[in-house]
Amino acid sequence: MCRFDEAMAKHGAGKPGFMTIATSAIVKGLKLDPVPLQTHNQVIKNLTQEEMIGLVRRFREGEISYESLRSSLEGSVYRGLVRSYVMGTRSVKPDAELSDYDFDKIQDLFSKQRNYLRNFMADMVLDTGKMPYERRAAMYASSLDNAFYSGSFSRMSNEVLIYWNLNPAEHCEDCIDMSKDSPYTPDELSAKTPRSGSTRCLGNCKCSLEVTTRAKRLARTMLGSSAKL
Repeated sequence: MCRFDEAMAKHGAGKPGFMTIATSAIVKGLKLDPVPLQTHNQVIKNLTQEEMIGLVRRFREGEISYESLRSSLEGSVYRGLVRSYVMGTRSVKPDAELSDYDFDKIQDLFSKQRNYLRNFMADMVLDTGKMPYERRAAMYASSLDNAFYSGSFSRMSNEVLIYWNLNPAEHCEDCIDMSKDSPYTPDELSAKTPRSGSTRCLGNCKCSLEVTTRAKRLARTMLGSSAKL
């Protein structure tokens, strides 16, 4: 068991079956209550962030080579993406198993992050970064929310409607437009979610998504916009 998995096991204490989530397959029979899955995903983000910041520091202090940094960062991100995606699928369907479609989706998410990572590593080597490297590494961990959302969308029907909420913060124009154009179906929103890097605020996005149904939207319209559903 690697250090990452040991930490996951520690933080997942008391959650039966939590560590049966693997990067290449899902053990049959895993049962997790839907309620704490966002909390589990936050644990995954925190651990990925810790690992990535540690790797960046070790590289800058000359403890590891560029090749070791590259493979370790990519491995950390890939493990995080798989686990976050799984958490998303099981937030909608607790007994979800990964299909070829899911692995293709994860690979697509990883390919995009790998491109960002390589630019990041080039900036470190050339010392051309405009942001502290540890902070930038932490932002990549925030992007795991996109994998969580993608996993959950993959198990939702298009009867579901998703609102882009502007939480208290200073928002970019992209997020303001996304909120104005709400709601979306899961298919419509699959390519752009908070902290996915697809808005101008990138991993600094403070927005959230609210899931409802067409029936509840109709009730909201009939009751008035102030109705709380």
